[in-house]
Amino acid sequence: MLSYQCPQVFVFDSVHLVILQFRAADKDQIQDQDCHVDICIIPRDQLSQEQCTIKYALYRLAWRGWMRLSATLAAQEGSKRKIVTIAIDGIPRVYEWWSGKPLWEVAHRRYQYGHPNGWKRQFFRLETGGYWIWVDDNGNYPDGGLVYDTGNCLQ
Repeated sequence: MLSYQCPQVFVFDSVHLVILQFRAADKDQIQDQDCHVDICIIPRDQLSQEQCTIKYALYRLAWRGWMRLSATLAAQEGSKRKIVTIAIDGIPRVYEWWSGKPLWEVAHRRYQYGHPNGWKRQFFRLETGGYWIWVDDNGNYPDGGLVYDTGNCLQ
């Protein structure tokens, strides 16, 4: 059996683009027969207004990959890579492995996508690189300071 390091696989046979996304918590869960899989089949010719184009599907596939990489390869210390650990308002942030989306552990082993106090993730570009940071709807930072959610994503 193949062992995938990535939760997304795609194939294009010149007529259809087939995308599989494994909703696994880690790479070992991909091999579990009960692992949930999203399947998307996109024909080369757009058949209806509701169907996205192959170009857009590939863009979303690349975007998901970049989100996941910026989450899992978030920071570097010398030659070691590590995940940046943060907590805002005492609530720790973790990542969903297959998508790279941030989750908040609002109670022991209970997670939700949005921060309970409304903090949102935004990409912040500096001359030295690009970082995901946390802000509220008015652009304010938590506790009055800049909270970096990742290290430099553009290294």
